Amino acid sequence: LQPELARLAGDEARLFEPGRWSYDAYAQLRRRRSDLLTAELLDMRGHQYELMPMASREEGLQRVYVVQKVRRKGKASTEPLALYTIVDGVIRRVPDLYTLIESRLTKCAYHLTEAAACSSKLAAKAAERTTVEAQQVHAGEGGEDLPVTEQGSVLKDSVAMLIEDC
Repeated sequence: LQPELARLAGDEARLFEPGRWSYDAYAQLRRRRSDLLTAELLDMRGHQYELMPMASREEGLQRVYVVQKVRRKGKASTEPLALYTIVDGVIRRVPDLYTLIESRLTKCAYHLTEAAACSSKLAAKAAERTTVEAQQVHAGEGGEDLPVTEQGSVLKDSVAMLIEDC
């Protein structure tokens, strides 16, 4: 590889001599050099980062890049390891499906736990309030009967107070 690259570098240098410039010849040398390096890179083993095809364009400027980290095992054998996005210069690792689902389930479990705790607080306060009201009725303090519409508003008010306490 080294002798071939050295020969191509010499040919490229000769192109820049006065009167010898040819864009087609220069492009052909660059293409040959790229093909040589690509063939050598494919023979290598280990980790490699590949720029994936463009995800979006905005006013002619590319704003989103996706980079894939792979483990190269052979010329045609690669194993994807991770994906990274670059959006406006900020690099972030794209989570795998397991991590994404685990995160969503953890959030859901947290909110369910909080709802259960709030519900048990409400039930305890309602039971306490019912006990206090029953004791007042038996003691003769709350013996007056309220009309049905007022009983409903009292119930709504007490539920609203319980929810605010939670």
